[in-house]
Amino acid sequence: MQATVRDRSGDRYSITDPLKSVVKRWAAEQEAAIARGTFRDPRLGEIKVGAWHAGVSAARGIEEITKTKNMPLWRTHCEPQWAKWPMAAVARLEAQEWVNRLAATRRARHQGKPVTDDDEDVPLLGAATIADIVHLMSSLYRLAMREYPRWSWSTRSLTSSCQ
Repeated sequence: MQATVRDRSGDRYSITDPLKSVVKRWAAEQEAAIARGTFRDPRLGEIKVGAWHAGVSAARGIEEITKTKNMPLWRTHCEPQWAKWPMAAVARLEAQEWVNRLAATRRARHQGKPVTDDDEDVPLLGAATIADIVHLMSSLYRLAMREYPRWSWSTRSLTSSCQ
C-alpha cells in the first residue's frame, strides 16, 4: 500500500508499507499536521551533518574570530567523524564514545609546530578544547531543533550526553 500527501506548497510526500493500517495512519497524521501548520518534511533527518554545517555556517552571522577558531575544530575533529552521517543517525552513545576518544586524542600542534607520529611528549587535547568541539556540534543540533522543532529524531544525542 502507498499513501501520498501534499503540503501547503504542493510538495508531495509518500510512504509505502505492506500494511494498509500503517499507511492510513501515517497519511492521517501528516494531513492533520499540515492542517495545524506543524508539518515538516519527514526526510529532514536525512540531511548530512556536513551539509547542515555548511548551510548553517553560510547563513549565520558569526564574527570572523569565531569562524577562525571553529573551522579548524570542525575540519580536524568533527568533519572526519560526522560529516557523512545523516543528522538523525547520530545516537547518544556514539556521540559519547566520540567525546571519550577526543579526551584521549593528542594535539595536532605543539609549541607552534605540527605534530608527527613519533612525538610522544605531545599533550592530550585540553578540556576547554574538547568543550569547544562539543559545543560546535551541539550548536548544530540546537539550531536544527529551532529551525525544525518537530523533527522525528533524537536531537538530544549530543546536547545532553556530552556536556
